[in-house]
Amino acid sequence: MENRPDERLNKRLIRLGLKVSYYRKARGDMSAQQLADKAGVSVNLIWKLEGSGNAQSISLKTLYAIADALEIEPHKLLEE
Repeated sequence: MENRPDERLNKRLIRLGLKVSYYRKARGDMSAQQLADKAGVSVNLIWKLEGSGNAQSISLKTLYAIADALEIEPHKLLEE
């Protein structure tokens, strides 16, 4: 049986947060606060986004700002 649309979305949002965390930590020198400052978002948003098991929805504008702050292409955060 196929996943319900909301379950599929939640899984994608969780994966997005895990990727933000991965790319931030891969830089080796960027804290959540530094990412938030560079992206122009609150550190609480970054914490919620990266939080284990959290499905945090963000706007495309925020997605692009985070990708720019991480110096990666936005699609890297959306790849499955």
